[in-house]
Amino acid sequence: MSRSKRRRAAKPRASQPARVNPLLLGVGGLVAAMALLVVAVLSSQNGGTGSAPAAFTPTYTGGPRVEVAQEVFDYGAVKLNTPVETVFRVRNVGDAPLEILGEPQVRLVEGC
Repeated sequence: MSRSKRRRAAKPRASQPARVNPLLLGVGGLVAAMALLVVAVLSSQNGGTGSAPAAFTPTYTGGPRVEVAQEVFDYGAVKLNTPVETVFRVRNVGDAPLEILGEPQVRLVEGC
Protein backbone atom coordinates (compact mmCIF):
# COMPACT_ATOMS: atom_id res chain seq x y z
CA MET A 1 0.00 0.00 0.00
CA SER A 2 1.32 3.42 -0.87
CA ARG A 3 1.68 6.24 1.62
CA SER A 4 -1.15 8.28 0.20
CA LYS A 5 -3.57 5.37 0.62
CA ARG A 6 -2.45 4.87 4.23
CA ARG A 7 -3.17 8.51 5.02
CA ARG A 8 -6.65 8.27 3.59
CA ALA A 9 -7.35 5.05 5.41
CA ALA A 10 -6.61 6.52 8.85
CA LYS A 11 -9.72 6.97 10.97
CA PRO A 12 -10.53 10.49 12.13
CA ARG A 13 -10.27 10.98 15.86
CA ALA A 14 -13.38 11.80 17.78
CA SER A 15 -13.19 15.29 19.25
CA GLN A 16 -13.25 15.41 23.04
CA PRO A 17 -14.90 18.21 25.00
CA ALA A 18 -12.45 20.78 26.35
CA ARG A 19 -11.55 20.25 29.99
CA VAL A 20 -11.59 23.27 32.27
CA ASN A 21 -8.87 23.46 34.87
CA PRO A 22 -10.61 24.02 38.25
CA LEU A 23 -7.66 26.04 39.58
CA LEU A 24 -7.80 28.38 36.59
CA LEU A 25 -11.55 28.72 37.00
CA GLY A 26 -11.14 29.59 40.70
CA VAL A 27 -8.45 32.20 40.04
CA GLY A 28 -10.59 33.78 37.29
CA GLY A 29 -13.56 34.00 39.64
CA LEU A 30 -11.41 35.59 42.34
CA VAL A 31 -10.09 38.22 39.92
CA ALA A 32 -13.63 39.04 38.76
CA ALA A 33 -14.83 39.38 42.38
CA MET A 34 -11.93 41.72 43.22
CA ALA A 35 -12.70 43.88 40.17
CA LEU A 36 -16.33 44.20 41.23
CA LEU A 37 -15.26 45.11 44.76
CA VAL A 38 -12.95 47.87 43.50
CA VAL A 39 -15.71 49.31 41.31
CA ALA A 40 -18.15 49.26 44.24
CA VAL A 41 -15.70 51.03 46.57
CA LEU A 42 -14.84 53.70 44.02
CA SER A 43 -18.46 54.43 43.19
CA SER A 44 -19.38 54.72 46.89
CA GLN A 45 -16.57 57.24 47.44
CA ASN A 46 -18.01 59.45 44.68
CA GLY A 47 -21.51 59.53 46.13
CA GLY A 48 -22.67 56.52 44.16
CA THR A 49 -22.65 58.27 40.78
CA GLY A 50 -19.25 56.98 39.73
CA SER A 51 -18.20 60.27 38.10
CA ALA A 52 -19.16 63.22 40.30
CA PRO A 53 -16.54 64.45 42.78
CA ALA A 54 -17.31 64.92 46.46
CA ALA A 55 -19.38 67.95 47.45
CA PHE A 56 -17.45 71.23 47.64
CA THR A 57 -18.25 73.95 50.16
CA PRO A 58 -16.88 77.32 48.99
CA THR A 59 -15.06 79.50 51.51
CA TYR A 60 -15.91 82.65 49.54
CA THR A 61 -19.33 83.60 48.18
CA GLY A 62 -20.07 86.16 45.50
CA GLY A 63 -17.95 84.86 42.62
CA PRO A 64 -14.74 83.01 41.89
CA ARG A 65 -11.76 83.38 44.20
CA VAL A 66 -8.29 81.96 43.56
CA GLU A 67 -6.14 80.47 46.29
CA VAL A 68 -2.45 79.73 45.74
CA ALA A 69 -0.81 77.24 48.09
CA GLN A 70 2.54 79.07 48.13
CA GLU A 71 2.98 82.61 46.83
CA VAL A 72 6.76 83.02 47.21
CA PHE A 73 9.44 80.59 46.02
CA ASP A 74 13.03 81.26 47.12
CA TYR A 75 15.66 79.23 45.27
CA GLY A 76 18.66 81.02 46.76
CA ALA A 77 21.65 81.66 44.48
CA VAL A 78 21.08 80.19 41.02
CA LYS A 79 23.75 80.28 38.33
CA LEU A 80 23.00 82.13 35.10
CA ASN A 81 21.25 80.03 32.41
CA THR A 82 20.27 77.35 34.93
CA PRO A 83 16.66 76.30 34.41
CA VAL A 84 14.39 76.35 37.45
CA GLU A 85 10.99 74.64 37.46
CA THR A 86 8.15 75.47 39.81
CA VAL A 87 4.71 73.97 40.31
CA PHE A 88 1.99 76.38 41.35
CA ARG A 89 -0.99 74.75 43.04
CA VAL A 90 -3.97 76.96 42.23
CA ARG A 91 -7.45 76.29 43.56
CA ASN A 92 -10.83 77.98 43.20
CA VAL A 93 -12.36 78.54 46.66
CA GLY A 94 -15.25 80.67 45.39
CA ASP A 95 -18.79 79.72 44.49
CA ALA A 96 -18.52 80.47 40.74
CA PRO A 97 -16.36 78.92 38.00
CA LEU A 98 -12.84 80.35 37.82
CA GLU A 99 -11.48 81.22 34.38
CA ILE A 100 -7.82 82.10 33.88
CA LEU A 101 -7.61 84.22 30.75
CA GLY A 102 -4.25 84.94 29.20
CA GLU A 103 -0.87 84.15 30.70
CA PRO A 104 -0.40 84.59 34.45
CA GLN A 105 2.08 87.26 35.49
CA VAL A 106 5.21 86.03 37.22
CA ARG A 107 7.63 88.51 38.74
CA LEU A 108 11.30 87.63 38.94
CA VAL A 109 13.13 89.36 41.76
CA GLU A 110 16.89 89.52 41.38
CA GLY A 111 18.98 89.92 44.51
CA CYS A 112 22.54 91.01 45.18
